[in-house]
Amino acid sequence: MFNIFDSHNDLLFKYNKKQEIINYLHTQLANVRKIFCAYFSYNNSKNASIDDMLCKFNFIKGVKSAVPAVENCWFLNYKNLEKFILAMPFCATLSHNLNNSLCGGAMENGELTSFGCDVVKQFEKNNIFIDTAHMNEKSFWQFCKLTNKPIFNSHTGFSFVYKHNRNLSDNQINEIVKSGGYIGFALYPKFF
Repeated sequence: MFNIFDSHNDLLFKYNKKQEIINYLHTQLANVRKIFCAYFSYNNSKNASIDDMLCKFNFIKGVKSAVPAVENCWFLNYKNLEKFILAMPFCATLSHNLNNSLCGGAMENGELTSFGCDVVKQFEKNNIFIDTAHMNEKSFWQFCKLTNKPIFNSHTGFSFVYKHNRNLSDNQINEIVKSGGYIGFALYPKFF
């Protein structure tokens, strides 16, 4: 069985009225089995980002349906990697649309770096899924050579429907399916 749905949600962490979010999660989503809550940072320093992420994860801790995730691990370094791992997000994208110190983003041509390889090994050792969404195709294939786990892509489109750098090629789709992995379909107008 192959399920397709958007397993990515960064809206909850962007909304400022925290008590309203908690009330919403507890009441409106009481019957929802799981909702991904993806932390996304791009304006803070590396240290401020990791602390902000921990604060946001603590904020959703008591909500049974909330699954912590991270989009764009640009702020990781060897000094804060252990702190990140102890937060135990379910999954994390290594990049967003641009290259960073871990891998190539979807809109650029960078590669999986040696630090990115170390992060992949540490995440997999600690059961944190690497979310391949936002990785460019070059970094995707380099990642595939490192992993023995099912390949996870939380939100994407398909190149055979519409050619876009964020969309998966047929070969990538086949590789994810072959690995027993997961593809979340993003209902984002620019992807189709």
